[in-house]
Amino acid sequence: MALVKGLAVSVLGLLGAAASRLVVDDFKAWLPRIRYGFINRAVLALPAAQQERYREEWQSHLNEIPGEIGKLFVCLGFLSASRRMSSILEQEPEPESEVMASTADFFRDPDGVHIVKGCTGPISFL
Repeated sequence: MALVKGLAVSVLGLLGAAASRLVVDDFKAWLPRIRYGFINRAVLALPAAQQERYREEWQSHLNEIPGEIGKLFVCLGFLSASRRMSSILEQEPEPESEVMASTADFFRDPDGVHIVKGCTGPISFL
């Protein structure tokens, strides 16, 4: 009787190992599609003008990540990042003239006697 139980446990163990291997292989086969879905959902949260740019950028970044699990976690990060980025990217950009005026005021020499070599615009660094 003990021999039959031992044999049954061994057979069930082998079947369980084979079944888990099949599940893992199937999951690995679906991972590229799952990652594409995560990236697509993340991109759809962004403004339409930025969607193609970030789709290409994030796909390129994903290709540089080693391992399947790491890529999956990066895709989940894209989802959370896209929600935060959408509110930032939808804001109206400040007109360039106002930016130039504010930077010119910031870098203005109060005495008017200091000269910066190679200054070609309102902002110049040595």
